[in-house]
Amino acid sequence: MEPRIPRVERVDILEAMRRYDQGCRPEHSGNATKHAVLSPTGRQYPPKAIISLASGASPREFSGGPESIRYLNNLGFNVIDLQTNAIVGRRVTEIRSAA
Repeated sequence: MEPRIPRVERVDILEAMRRYDQGCRPEHSGNATKHAVLSPTGRQYPPKAIISLASGASPREFSGGPESIRYLNNLGFNVIDLQTNAIVGRRVTEIRSAA
């Protein structure tokens, strides 16, 4: 089965976070959710919006739950549950290639 989210590199996610901070939002991103992806400095971002900005995929093309969490974990990012502040998915302690 082909992945539903196009592959990107860690640096693409970091660039998407920068663009998000500058006000860039993907079309159909909706409101944030039950989870947030953490930047290396601890800032919180909506996972689907960041993945969409980094990959060019519409937020309607992929899940904001386990699929997004796994995707971000595999790129070296932690994702938290916004109600409990607990890390969900796999806890990432090793930072891969820095940007």
